Amino acid sequence: MNSFNCKYLLLVLLNFALACWAYRGFAADNQELSIGSKKEKEEVSTGDSLIEQGKSKTNSGQYEAALKTLNKAHEYYILKKEAAPIPLNFERARANYYLGRYAVSIELLLKNIQSSFISDSLLLHSTYLLAEVYRASGNLEPSKKYAHQTIQMALVLTDSVFKAAALNRLGVAFYQESRHDSAEYYLLQSKELSERLNAEDLMTRNYNDLGELYFALEADQKARSFYKKALLLARTFDNRLNTLTNIARLDLKLKDYAPAIEKAQKALALAREQKVLTYEVDALKILARSHNELGQFKKATFYFAQYIEKREELLEENRNRQILELEEAYQSKQKEQRIQTLQLRQQEEQRRNRLYLIGLIITFVFLLSLTGLLYQLRSRNRQLKELNLTKDKFFSIIAHDLRSPIIALHGAGKKLDYYLRMGKYEKLIQMGLKLDHSIEQLNHLLNNLLNWAMSQRQAIPYHPELFDTKILVNETVRLYENYAVSKDIRLLCKLVSLKAYADINGVSTVLRNLLSNAIKFSKEGDVVEISNNNVKGNFAEIHIKDHGVGISEEKTKSLMKKQGASTPGSRGEKGLGLGFKLAQEFAEMNRGKLKVESSEGKGTLVILQLPIRKAV
Repeated sequence: MNSFNCKYLLLVLLNFALACWAYRGFAADNQELSIGSKKEKEEVSTGDSLIEQGKSKTNSGQYEAALKTLNKAHEYYILKKEAAPIPLNFERARANYYLGRYAVSIELLLKNIQSSFISDSLLLHSTYLLAEVYRASGNLEPSKKYAHQTIQMALVLTDSVFKAAALNRLGVAFYQESRHDSAEYYLLQSKELSERLNAEDLMTRNYNDLGELYFALEADQKARSFYKKALLLARTFDNRLNTLTNIARLDLKLKDYAPAIEKAQKALALAREQKVLTYEVDALKILARSHNELGQFKKATFYFAQYIEKREELLEENRNRQILELEEAYQSKQKEQRIQTLQLRQQEEQRRNRLYLIGLIITFVFLLSLTGLLYQLRSRNRQLKELNLTKDKFFSIIAHDLRSPIIALHGAGKKLDYYLRMGKYEKLIQMGLKLDHSIEQLNHLLNNLLNWAMSQRQAIPYHPELFDTKILVNETVRLYENYAVSKDIRLLCKLVSLKAYADINGVSTVLRNLLSNAIKFSKEGDVVEISNNNVKGNFAEIHIKDHGVGISEEKTKSLMKKQGASTPGSRGEKGLGLGFKLAQEFAEMNRGKLKVESSEGKGTLVILQLPIRKAV
């Protein structure tokens, strides 16, 4: 073989080797792309499957388990640096609603309805659920607003079932406001539509709600008629429990004690079977009162003791759930912050490695980038320190403010046990009333704590609109009439129609806290004056003046700096120290101000200023 052939053969072999090497690299790249594509599909499938699993658990009543699964899905999308899908937000909102965590549910649903990518069907579901969550949390104005929106969307989408459901929720919201004519109008509309659709679950709900309405209106025969219809249709445990309890309560009112006892015992058995504590408490109360009216004091005492025990359990359960909600909200925020910090550090490392490979040519650019990154890290550290300070302040408020109501309840069980053994039934009834009052105080405190936590997380919905201050003030005054009567205090309103531009729910929270304080610090026989007026065309002012114990000049200055300590009321009521802080926060959130004019022994004037138009 000559030298030319040898060289040719070597060249062919070399080309073949290069081709094999190139093909191997190409195949490896293709394989890597294929694996990456397969992995991406598996990840998408994982996210969707977690959402479906959570939805299924919610539908079967496993709300805690559902929320754990859905939170895993949420963490999955955070790690992928993707926004949470709209169906995931909806299912998380639904699970939180069933667990009574209304603030979290509202936040998720508001994100959904504000999204431009939401489908018509999911927008309808989200708006309806938002109306229901607001109603369940006691925020009736936004509840009615979103119920009306649901009705309008249902008309456009020709969804009669949702229209009937929204009409029912609207009627219930008006009933909760004691606006019985409006409640009857919407409930009857919902009833007629649900009957035409033969929607049994909706029909049962409407019959029960109409029975409740006529019970409140003392139209007892109408109430009984609708309750009987509801009982005939009731298929679920919840509907049957509700109806049995309602009929037993009506029988008790009409002094039909034997049927009241029979139905209350059935309701009690169902409640214990399903472990529904609220219905168990209601049934025990009816049984205790019925036996007491029949003169069967031994049985009455037996059921009343159980009622007190279960009532305390229910209170503890509600309090633990609300505190858990606050803790979980805080932990969730911290977790997201940690993930974001980790992502920033990973990005920093990747950027630094790339810059090192480029070398000295871009050293100056690298130094500039590093400087910017250090600034971002300092900013992040400052934010984390602020979050820690907020956490410490919040938990110190909880430790201080929960102490007084809990001390008021301390020892109640021993007293009840003593009264039961000694047969002092009048003392038992008085003790029950005192417990109710302490529970109401504690509930008011927990609501304030929840609002405070949401304000610190900047999670309070802010939807300003033009409204009449006279209407809102009158609604707030009605809430506190019984409290004022119990202290022999007269609420004197001198109001005119005056518009303000602010968030109605935030202003309502401010008014409730200010009016509660005015009554608390007033003496028996005093008058609390509520008035409003316009100040130079820029602000609407609401004045709340009491003639009670008053505040010293030094304490007034501390109070306005958000450093005020708690002060006992005219009957020694414990000042919780949070209400005025919350009022200041919400007033500032609504572009308004709080002013205090007071002197010891001469009463206090609190002035709430609100803008009368939208800021330009």
